[in-house]
Amino acid sequence: MEVERPQPVVETGPENLWEAIPTWAWVLIFGVVGIVAGSVAVRLSFSGSPRLLAGWGVAQIAIAEFTSLVAHVLALIHASSKSDRYSPFDLLMKPLALWRPTFSTLPKSAWRVWMFAWGQTAMICAVLIIGGLNFSALFDDWGVKKNSSANLVQAIADQARENGEDEESLEDALNKTATAGDDIAPKEELLPVEDPIVECLIFGYRKNLEEKPTALLLATIVKGRMKYVGMISVVGIPDEAMQTLTERMPNLTQKNPFIKCRFKAVWLRPQLMCEVEYKEWTRSNQLLKPKFRELLAEIDVR
Repeated sequence: MEVERPQPVVETGPENLWEAIPTWAWVLIFGVVGIVAGSVAVRLSFSGSPRLLAGWGVAQIAIAEFTSLVAHVLALIHASSKSDRYSPFDLLMKPLALWRPTFSTLPKSAWRVWMFAWGQTAMICAVLIIGGLNFSALFDDWGVKKNSSANLVQAIADQARENGEDEESLEDALNKTATAGDDIAPKEELLPVEDPIVECLIFGYRKNLEEKPTALLLATIVKGRMKYVGMISVVGIPDEAMQTLTERMPNLTQKNPFIKCRFKAVWLRPQLMCEVEYKEWTRSNQLLKPKFRELLAEIDVR
């Protein structure tokens, strides 16, 4: 009688890469990819707002470093529970060695690896992708704006007098600007051809059917007098500046235009100032390809 012998079980290796990589490692990889993708999305979403971008970047670095530090300390605690040869000094002296007990107990201890790896990834992304180390941007536009040049304010005041504004309040506005100004020497006339940046008064805006602003109407000094010089689309204006304009403009409306203009628009009192970049001046004294640069401090000619 022949006895059948059991066939030895032959263990086969993984058939493809998906099976070769353990589940905990896939979670780690997907987490890293998600952090990178999220950082790219933040950079694209806030590219027009340096202050928000810088704030997000700094916050991400702080959270990432805290997460990595907690994971590092937990790895030390775990290592110390396995052997008495580990001490708190190993956090700095032997940072890699204290992770060996954690790696030896994978996948049970995978969560500590995830914490540390994802924290480091978030920190690197904050620096390289988000660019969150522009600390100066955090303090931009905190209620401190550049003042308009004295000659432009004077021209606005002259125009306001012609329009019947109160003379005493105009003098007060000029005095405020002179004391808060930035020592700009008075000029008889701006020469925009020689300067790619010009200061303008926002004296009106156009809106769509949804009552949202679509373009700003600009005026500046032309041959010694305030003149309409063009309009700029609100598309491309940084979010913070646009939010300020959206909040302020409805409170500054008036019936008649401060500067003569052939367009129909919502007219504003002469208070909102901005800097505008442009290509050159046209023969009809209009700005060619004007582009919003930044808001300036408001003036008050009420």
